[in-house]
Amino acid sequence: MAVVPLALRRAPLEVLATLAREPGAFLLEVPDETRPFVILGCAPVAELRVPGGAGGDVLAAIERFVAETPLVDPTLPFPLAGGVVGCLGYELGRLIEPPRDGIVRAGELPLALLRRYDPLLAYDRSRGQYTLLCSDTRAARVPWLERLAAPAPSWNGPLGGPLAPLLAPARYRDAVARILGYLAAGDVYQVNLTQPFTAPLLAPAWALAARLGRQHPVPYGAYLDLGSTQLVANSPELFLRRRGRRVETRPIKGTRPRGDRPSDDAALAAELLHDPKERAEHVMIVDLERNDLGRVCEVGTVTVERYAAVESHPTVHHLVSTIAGRLRPEVGLADLLRATFPGGSITGAPKVRAMEIIRELEPWPRGPYTGAFGFLDPRGDLELGLAIRTACVTGGTVRYHAGGGIVADSDPERELAEAWLKTAALRRALGEEPRRGFELCSSG
Repeated sequence: MAVVPLALRRAPLEVLATLAREPGAFLLEVPDETRPFVILGCAPVAELRVPGGAGGDVLAAIERFVAETPLVDPTLPFPLAGGVVGCLGYELGRLIEPPRDGIVRAGELPLALLRRYDPLLAYDRSRGQYTLLCSDTRAARVPWLERLAAPAPSWNGPLGGPLAPLLAPARYRDAVARILGYLAAGDVYQVNLTQPFTAPLLAPAWALAARLGRQHPVPYGAYLDLGSTQLVANSPELFLRRRGRRVETRPIKGTRPRGDRPSDDAALAAELLHDPKERAEHVMIVDLERNDLGRVCEVGTVTVERYAAVESHPTVHHLVSTIAGRLRPEVGLADLLRATFPGGSITGAPKVRAMEIIRELEPWPRGPYTGAFGFLDPRGDLELGLAIRTACVTGGTVRYHAGGGIVADSDPERELAEAWLKTAALRRALGEEPRRGFELCSSG
């Protein structure tokens, strides 16, 4: 086992620019109120890839892959001291709750991709210190480490754009109307409807990750090289955190734009906090998440530690709650994922019926979007961000989804506007005017 402090004076996004040349490069923000970290790595030593046609108990296979991963040292003060990094696609949830027709619709990307890395590079934001974590001194002698001393690549020009919807606005309105019909019939209480957008990208994916990270810092920023596609996440939402037997989730439901002036901004935040529609959406998802955690936690331990608080980010305000509980001693990773995945804030309620309606009305698989990404270690600890505000870059094209929760009093035009608002950070990074109205990007 080797733990090597490095005299490296470079921002994590600059380190990423160098590592992105290597296969399987990644960067994960790991937020913490007292000691936030960034974890980086490349050149994985093992991989578990779950293809679209996978059968058997996939969650058990994931649990075994994580459990067989060696720890560098479980006593070290790092969130990930040896473990697995990767992503779980939304459609993985259809293996947990199989569709009635037995068909799991999958795109070109795997349903899940998990990798082991040795060594890992941990950056302690509170101390400005990099540490190399590896199984032995041989693993510390990697060629990419020497390349970090050279000047990092940079990209100062335009990234690309403009962003445009793949779905005509009229079709999105029609889908909202269909959901309103299901709601009126009592078939479902809320459905999270989304749509894809695309834009040409002139720059490498790491440059998009770097610009988003600088312009729009969020708790769950990430870059994952999946092979022919790179995932660039700029997510504000925690899907799952586990430390020991404590587990928590922080669903987001409710959105308003930021205001140009402090008075306008405060008014928009207050409007969000007291809007009956937004609060109705929010309470449904909090109840769903409480129920999900209740399936694997000790009786009486699931609590709402914070309810419907306003969190402000560079382009939006959100309503956020924190739900936590104490896991039963026998609960493993597969049990936890089976009870909670995918997150309720991006499906609706009841979850299974909402997912059936999503499958009916969304023409394309979601892929990594609204799945989860992050790390899992053999101690059982994990940190998974929810893959919203997340782009997939393939070749010279960026693909990005956005949407929102549809409830009985939803208005189709407002739902279109909310989806467009949630693309503002990406459009700004691409070089567009982030307040450009949806009506200017498409017609129909």
